[in-house]
Amino acid sequence: DAGRMGVRTALATSSKREHLPVTFAACGHDFGADVHELVTADDAAESKPEPDLTHAAAARLGLEPSDCVL
Repeated sequence: DAGRMGVRTALATSSKREHLPVTFAACGHDFGADVHELVTADDAAESKPEPDLTHAAAARLGLEPSDCVL
C-alpha cells in the first residue's frame, strides 16, 4: 500500500463531511481510514469542476498540486 511506501495520500470528495458515514456504510468500507487526509466539500470554496478540492488536498499534504498524482 502507498503508506508503506512512504507516499502520503488524500481522499478528496465533493460530498459534505456529514454525508460520508452513510456513503461509507453503503460501500461497506470506511475509505477515510485508508488515507492520511480527507477533504470534503466543507473544506473548499467551490467544488467540481473547480480545482479547489484538489488544491485543499495538496495543501493538507504539504505539497504543491504539481507534485501530486490525481
